[in-house]
Amino acid sequence: MPDRQGDAKQSATLISDLRVANAELSDINLKCADGINVATSRFILAARSRVFRRMLYGNFAESKSNEIPVMFPSTVVRPLVNYCISDEVVTTRTKFAQYHFNGGEEEEAAVLCGIVNAAHYFELPGLEQIAADHLCTRMDERPPVACVVLEETSTATTVEGMGKGDMLGVRFQRLTWNLRKRAMDVIRHRTRDALLPHDLSHGRGVLSLSASGIWEVISDSDIHADELMLFQCLKKWVDEYDGADCGGTTLRGAVAAAPQKRKHDEMADDRLSVAQALSSKIDLTKIPPSALKNIVSPSGLIGKEDLASAFEAQALRAENHGFSFSRVRSTSEPKGKVVVKGAGVQEVNGEYVPRGRIDGVTKYVKISFWKGREEAFSLFRFASIDGSRTWYISIVPRNFEPGSDDDRDFYFFQCQYDFPFGRDWKAKEEGVDPAPICVWEPDNEWS
Repeated sequence: MPDRQGDAKQSATLISDLRVANAELSDINLKCADGINVATSRFILAARSRVFRRMLYGNFAESKSNEIPVMFPSTVVRPLVNYCISDEVVTTRTKFAQYHFNGGEEEEAAVLCGIVNAAHYFELPGLEQIAADHLCTRMDERPPVACVVLEETSTATTVEGMGKGDMLGVRFQRLTWNLRKRAMDVIRHRTRDALLPHDLSHGRGVLSLSASGIWEVISDSDIHADELMLFQCLKKWVDEYDGADCGGTTLRGAVAAAPQKRKHDEMADDRLSVAQALSSKIDLTKIPPSALKNIVSPSGLIGKEDLASAFEAQALRAENHGFSFSRVRSTSEPKGKVVVKGAGVQEVNGEYVPRGRIDGVTKYVKISFWKGREEAFSLFRFASIDGSRTWYISIVPRNFEPGSDDDRDFYFFQCQYDFPFGRDWKAKEEGVDPAPICVWEPDNEWS
């Protein structure tokens, strides 16, 4: 059987020896974009990377120099050199600390994005894939990290030399696209967690986005967030901006800030202008009126005319959905009674007293006998589906609301009025001509 334990010991010894050799026998310095030099061995880099091999042993100026400029910061270069020595990848807070990096999880995610970029540039596909996998895991565990990944991947594809025309270039573009897609999926489906964390200890969220990043998120039609939440994201992006750099933090400054920025990046220095322009992407009519008044209006991001238009659209929509803005000043029951006279059905005639309301007006009831049985005759108004209204004199079954097919209708009177007075009553199924007239008799409060 193979001696796996022995193989592991030999591997550990080899890595240990290579680390010692890299430290003691280093013959070049990688001059990083942040001005820090990383000492390493020309041979080790060339053995692991074809790009370094061509650079350090080919017909390039670097082959004759002991100081090699690289476009990446030391926070990215140190882990890359360590991978070339040991095949180990930085994935934990402890390991990050080994490279004199003490940022939070979002800063570490930015470094991992930089490692993906650098690994592609120096043709280290193993490191590239492992770092990308760890980024996906971090986004799942800490949704605000998705904002960082969205920003970093938008910068990487614009850096000179990144989009190589060979299969490696195609692979990198696919990998970067997959990371961006994963980041947008997290933002779309876990919007509040990703963009609006409880406090900075949970992440910066939307504050990590640049002007182009916030534009992409707010404009996204597939995001699982209501319009109020998107407005709150925009408001936080403006109100709580802390001056931290956003967008491509591991490459910005390292490479002359990638000239092909998106068209909205030119507004990045004036967040208020960006937010005011971007507010047009938010449907204000779908924000509750109370939130429009208490949150949106005081923000200063929305003009008075746009707010007025939103309130107007909401009012008209409510009216179209049947909400009635009309209200009588008093809903107290009238003090009096309706007297029904002259009906061909004698039991219908008599005094009807107020008893509840239906269709927004008073219903009147008279207790009488009909075919040897005590019944409640109801005088009420009913609204049809087409909006027309009709007054009825009917016997309504007990425990039923007036207006059902079970009513026994005697007489009806089509009118929109709130009181059933007049002579235009007509007989229904149970009714017999002549039709009645209805008059109002107030209570005699002066007697």
